[in-house]
Amino acid sequence: MIPLTTSTGTVSLFAIGNAGFAFGVVIGSIMARTHRQTESPPELLSRVMATVRFVSWGALPAGSALSGVLGAVLGLHPALWLVCTGALMAPTIILLSRIGGLRDLEALEKPQERRVTISQRP
Repeated sequence: MIPLTTSTGTVSLFAIGNAGFAFGVVIGSIMARTHRQTESPPELLSRVMATVRFVSWGALPAGSALSGVLGAVLGLHPALWLVCTGALMAPTIILLSRIGGLRDLEALEKPQERRVTISQRP
């Protein structure tokens, strides 16, 4: 709904769209963080969380620069439509996949883990 804001009379569309997007980000963040914390071994949890933060926060400047370039090249409204479409792609792909219908991610079949000890190395 954010790109539909074209004047001060439609600013409520921006507020509704921004609130909906923020709500989705919070829910997604809670679910992803909970999954990481329950599935990561305790001794690796700090490394997992640090890596996730490094990658996600490291992508923010690149995304900001790309958004600025898109806004300058395409114009503001086409760039907003492109960004909003991209933001909806991830949840759509997940909902249409097998994962979207699961209540428990452990229901997915895990491949057999192959642990190699030092004595087994070639």
